[in-house]
Amino acid sequence: MWMPGWRRGSHFNIVEFLVVVAIAAVLIGTIAYSTAGISRESQTSACEADTRSLRNAEEANFAQLGAYETQDELFDHGLLSHVSTWHGVTLIPADRSSHANDYRITVLGDRCGSDEHEVGETAADR
Repeated sequence: MWMPGWRRGSHFNIVEFLVVVAIAAVLIGTIAYSTAGISRESQTSACEADTRSLRNAEEANFAQLGAYETQDELFDHGLLSHVSTWHGVTLIPADRSSHANDYRITVLGDRCGSDEHEVGETAADR
């Protein structure tokens, strides 16, 4: 297609086309690398927030009832908005009583960076 100011037959040659493609590839690579870091940071933040939510719910329940309870019970008491799919809570009884006086939060799967591991300390460690 001829446009005013262009010479007839002036087109991109292969070298100009390859330069444009190379610049586009560098830009796309930079954007992809940047967004991968953002995704990791947001997942880490979400994992930490989930841990804090569980810890706060357990401590609030202990303040009210004198015992730590399962996530389902915390949800039933209205202390959790949902049961976590990222973390599990292990209750630790002090003796043969039915009430737990300690708990441990563990990561389920690899969503929080590594396979099943403990998060932070138990209530007895504080």
